[in-house]
Amino acid sequence: MKPLFYVILVLFCYCCKNSPTTKVNLLHYKKIDSILRTRNFNPNTTYKPLSLHYKGKSFLSPNQTTNTLKNTFSYRPDPNGEFSHDFNYVKDYLSIDDNLSINLTQGSVNGILFFSSDQKYNRIFSISGYWTIDSKLIKDNPSEIITQISKQLFPVLKGKFELKKNWNYQHKKDNYIEHFSIETPDENSLFWNLHYKIHFLKEQS
Repeated sequence: MKPLFYVILVLFCYCCKNSPTTKVNLLHYKKIDSILRTRNFNPNTTYKPLSLHYKGKSFLSPNQTTNTLKNTFSYRPDPNGEFSHDFNYVKDYLSIDDNLSINLTQGSVNGILFFSSDQKYNRIFSISGYWTIDSKLIKDNPSEIITQISKQLFPVLKGKFELKKNWNYQHKKDNYIEHFSIETPDENSLFWNLHYKIHFLKEQS
């Protein structure tokens, strides 16, 4: 009786391993892993929180799962996100939460944050954003803008942030780099943009 049981068990395992569903799942996960590798993202690494502050403190880290974000800040799916062509493997999100923007004495600095997570474990692996500033505000009161961005959003930029053409700055964490840059308006725009994006460092094997 026992030999027959083992034969049935072996056949069952073989069928499961070679079933169309199993093969599809394996291909699905391989595609996800490929996307993560191209970004130098390691799901087994613990990453430090971003320098971006929300309500006075760090609130988001690479490799954090999206289900931990509930009741922290407002966000929604982004149908036109960075990985919209890979929607079966990656979910794109965006946030225009009020606390990502800054109210100035006159006018405001308006922010939008983008992030993406894999469809396997919902791990956040891509984060970027930008903050839009009216040219008139920069002309009238640049010091307040610089002070408030460094105070409310990115304390790491204190003493480093400048509102000038081609300004950029890199802040290195243990295993990723935060890139900051200023985009100045052309003849068709009235707004400056502070861009932010993270890039993972390739780990030594």
